[in-house]
Amino acid sequence: MGEKGGNAGGYLVDVNAFLKKQRDIKKYVPVVAKKQIRILLNSSIYKYKGVDLAVAENCMNLITGYSGVGKSTLLREYFPQYFNSYLYINQKPLLGNKNSCVATVLDLSNKISELYAKKHKKDKKFFSNLTGNDGMCPVCLGAGYIEYGGDYHQSMRVECRECEGTGFNKNLKKYKIKGKSIFDVWKMTLDEAIDFFEDIDKSITKVCITASEIMLGHLQIGQATATLSGGENIRIKIMKASKSTAKVIGVDEPFKGLSNIEIDAVANYLNRIREKGKTLIVIDHSTGVEDYFSQWIQIENIDNRLIGKQFK
Repeated sequence: MGEKGGNAGGYLVDVNAFLKKQRDIKKYVPVVAKKQIRILLNSSIYKYKGVDLAVAENCMNLITGYSGVGKSTLLREYFPQYFNSYLYINQKPLLGNKNSCVATVLDLSNKISELYAKKHKKDKKFFSNLTGNDGMCPVCLGAGYIEYGGDYHQSMRVECRECEGTGFNKNLKKYKIKGKSIFDVWKMTLDEAIDFFEDIDKSITKVCITASEIMLGHLQIGQATATLSGGENIRIKIMKASKSTAKVIGVDEPFKGLSNIEIDAVANYLNRIREKGKTLIVIDHSTGVEDYFSQWIQIENIDNRLIGKQFK
């Protein structure tokens, strides 16, 4: 079953053609490391007493090591002690409230509401499904679902019939742009939104194109962040990291569970971030990913110190 995610996947594909695509990938040539950053720390965290390793500055660095050696501790706990300008990215769910969706985390929600408000000469809140706004569904209060249970019982979420899972007041269906209501837009995938917004708002189109490049085009604009996989979460965080002022970015397993084509797309995007003068440090174990990196570091626990040995 293949070949992509969401509605673009789940259909029969020719296995030989699919495998050929996975093999026939022309990987970029990583830059040559010119300067090393020596990281030497003697602070105690958990069972560890310190760190001693070097990473290549303004390069893509790969960190590997056996399970439980302390790779995540290195990125999450030690690197913030050493680097003054540092961002850590992992697969944990995106922060937000129960109304959070793809549109809100990609900063598209307000832009879309403003477009409809301007077109129909209404206040922006009239087209907003955020709690307390005029455009909010009165039944689910903008969440798009009704939650049953909770407290000491397992909760269950059911799509709100009133708003069809969008969180909007059903009265907004009659207000349209290019024949589409905000209900229709909320159900579009990011790939579909590229064409729709092309001649309406270039900034929205740009975000959708970037999402497609990093293999997130299958996500619906109004899809709840609670439904995203770990891989989808981390790729959205990577998208947002491109605007970060942090000089060093640590990424924990961005390629986990991805196909070779998806890995190539994510690696290329990470390299584009590197080209902005960033140093990237990535933990991953996926086969063949070392080809994308200027430096490959194997982490070992020696006398409870995390020691890095350079493979490449």
